[in-house]
Amino acid sequence: IIFVERFIHLQLLSLWLSLLFLPRKNLYIWILYRHNFHQHKTNFIYKLINKLLKKLVESNHFCLFSDSELLAESMSKYFEESITVMPIPHTKFTEKLGENNDNYICWWAGPPREEKGWNIIKNLTKYPTNLSHKFTLVASKSADLISVDNGVKVILTDDNLPRQDYELWLSKTDIMLIPYDPIAYQERTSGVFTESVIAGNIPITTRKTWMARELSKYNLEELIIEWDHPKKVWEKITLIVNSEQTKRKLKEMQKAYRDFHNIANFAHQFKISFHR
Repeated sequence: IIFVERFIHLQLLSLWLSLLFLPRKNLYIWILYRHNFHQHKTNFIYKLINKLLKKLVESNHFCLFSDSELLAESMSKYFEESITVMPIPHTKFTEKLGENNDNYICWWAGPPREEKGWNIIKNLTKYPTNLSHKFTLVASKSADLISVDNGVKVILTDDNLPRQDYELWLSKTDIMLIPYDPIAYQERTSGVFTESVIAGNIPITTRKTWMARELSKYNLEELIIEWDHPKKVWEKITLIVNSEQTKRKLKEMQKAYRDFHNIANFAHQFKISFHR
């Protein structure tokens, strides 16, 4: 089995060329798409290479996968292939530390990128708010965030945290800030979102994203917010953290995510593909 999960079209083309010179009787080719290549200018190349790779092996030995239902629906139409939706196999279930209702930790995880809402996070730290004493915003050092008078406290971490430190922050975090771009993340999944739900954090995100679609499944539309006005954002978050109803719905979502997004279920989906 050759399994490919991070690639561009040139790498898939190289794979096809390499396989021309190898025995292929018992060969399986499995490709996991995480990005919306079907919407790129080069989408026809991916479609062509998929067809070329499929011709090299028996038809049931070529499988396409995705970790997003939305992405799978769109790609299956364009590629004219069935696509299996896979779990996002985050295997470490972080246990929450005790809650501190005097101050809530809001984490913008990962290296800063525009598509992940860098400007939004900057604005959240720039503006004073009478709720500043309630929140601490955690982000990477290279995000260049600063605290202002009467603004929320800012803590900066290393850009690339060791796994142990990352899990520690997951266990401390109350609110995971996910103000991602609705175009870049319209169908694309977020590991940060998945881990935050599994860890018991409150994920707050943007409309018309994959994350928003996931929250809507569990009637958690209150966690899908507008980010234009920092003052209103902090007021909204204050209402969210004090809502027992929201916490109950998140518990249901956490259980469903823990049952589906795990390494055992990931392996199970592969076994089904192998024996179909």
